[in-house]
Amino acid sequence: MKKARILTASWHPGSANSIVPVIKKLSENADNEVISLSYGPSGQILDKNSIFYLTPSQRSIEDISKLVKIIKPDFVLSGTASPDKENPVTLEQATIYSSKMQHIPSITISDWWASIGRFDDLNDGTRGKFLPTKIAVADIYAERNFLDEGFNRSELIVTGNPHFDDIPEIKKSFDKEKREKVRTDLGISPDSYLFTFASQPIKNDFGNKWGYTEADALKGFLSSLEKLKGKKNFEVLVKVHPRENLEEVVKITEEFSFPVKVDKPYDTKKAVLASDAICSMFSTVLVESSYLDKPSISFQPNLIGKDSLVTNSIGVSIPVYSFEEMDRISEKILFDESYNNELAVKRRNFSTDGRATERVVNLIYEMLKEN
Repeated sequence: MKKARILTASWHPGSANSIVPVIKKLSENADNEVISLSYGPSGQILDKNSIFYLTPSQRSIEDISKLVKIIKPDFVLSGTASPDKENPVTLEQATIYSSKMQHIPSITISDWWASIGRFDDLNDGTRGKFLPTKIAVADIYAERNFLDEGFNRSELIVTGNPHFDDIPEIKKSFDKEKREKVRTDLGISPDSYLFTFASQPIKNDFGNKWGYTEADALKGFLSSLEKLKGKKNFEVLVKVHPRENLEEVVKITEEFSFPVKVDKPYDTKKAVLASDAICSMFSTVLVESSYLDKPSISFQPNLIGKDSLVTNSIGVSIPVYSFEEMDRISEKILFDESYNNELAVKRRNFSTDGRATERVVNLIYEMLKEN
């Protein structure tokens, strides 16, 4: 019997995280041959998970199309990624487009609750140029957002994000000893109140489109805590995104006089679990931290346009759109017990069943049979 050859593609960290559990599950089946394309931050994640991959030296649509013709996959799986100046067409987009032109079925796992133009050609404005056969979305909220953006229901299937499948188990098993171990690893006191700020490369990806950059958000957040210095023993961990410059982030934190640690490689889930509260802009880390039952602040100062973070729209995380409001929320998170209890109640029904990988794999098998 001929093996099913499945080609995967990822560039962004979120893209890699969403498909890694699926790659592992598919690879367990001897009837499958999985070939992965990756580079940059995605490659670091695949390395960590002992997944072999090819790094195309040229990544234009034409080059990837030639590579797809050589590999001759039966199926293509990708995550999603936002293009930037250096990558006007992402590896994910080029691979999906090449598969479509060669009549190969495909699935893209969306790690976000809206498309954010990831299926459009931002160079010539072609809408839906990089649409796969199916888009696997996180939940009914994501499906609703995609439908509101004009996607067809037939293109969408609710599977969940495989990256979150391990959350129920790690949440259950993360005890006091593990918490102290993570804090020791990161050089953080076991007794201090720990805020983790999860940064994002907003300026690189979007410029000033949203009305703020990651530097604006980080400075505003740290400034709000500076005003509370001495009232409570707290520390801040800044998790630098894999595509950010660590030195630039460190330079910002040096302006403040309370303990701030800056880290890039440490496991984000473990850092979140060892924290007391999380702040970011609209990172999937905020979804992750909400699943892990942590107070989660989405700080988007002077936001232009619609807030795309689903946990904000359903009241699970805390949307903050001004520096003054950040001052107020920081103080409430640190000192208002009843406010924190109200937040905990809102998070109670926000959960994942840990079966997204299974759903995506079964969908791939179904589509292979149909093809």
